Amino acid sequence: MDFKRITVVVTPAPNQDLISLKDARDELRAQRADDARLRRYIEESSAAIATYTRRVWRQETVTETFYFGGSAVYGYTGWDWGHRPNNYGGPMALVLSRFPVASIGSVSIPDSTMLDPSGYVLDAAKGLLYRRDCDYTYDAWGGNVSVTYTGGYKEVDDVPPDVRQGCMTLVRHRAASYTRDPYLRSINVPGVQEETYWVGQIGQNGAMPPETMGLLSGHIDMRSA
Repeated sequence: MDFKRITVVVTPAPNQDLISLKDARDELRAQRADDARLRRYIEESSAAIATYTRRVWRQETVTETFYFGGSAVYGYTGWDWGHRPNNYGGPMALVLSRFPVASIGSVSIPDSTMLDPSGYVLDAAKGLLYRRDCDYTYDAWGGNVSVTYTGGYKEVDDVPPDVRQGCMTLVRHRAASYTRDPYLRSINVPGVQEETYWVGQIGQNGAMPPETMGLLSGHIDMRSA
């Protein structure tokens, strides 16, 4: 049986930046004349991190509709994102793509019935929406479901510190290209200059320096199908 989630952005974030221009300027000892270049670095680095971590970080209001190809409702079992019917052995949750969730506007179940808030339980930090008193049958939600909610980090300073640091490493990496090759790791002069460069290993994301990947490794959204 098939599962599909369609997300429509109702109120987009003003931007998807993961660090502020002020912090980037301070980190790089840059001048205001460099602001346009730094804004570009921040935007591009933030987009790269969103792709790498498989999530949208800044707060948006969205409507997500969950379509189920059969009578079974699929979702998150608590230990992996799997296409598993909810009688598989755990209460099933709708996996909301924006998290942490700030508020739920509405939950619409089949026949456009608006579900009262008393009928569901939200794990806001993880973006998981459970039907209250689920009996672990195929019909936990009763069919296709639409959820309108607000999720993500509203202010850039609310973004987890290690994610902000990861973004800063990418911005710093980009800025270094103005003075030297950013992949140059070391220069050994005694033998008349021996240079060592960083390159991604086989199976490694070549766009992400190891320091950045280390900072972001705990924030990859593994729930994604």
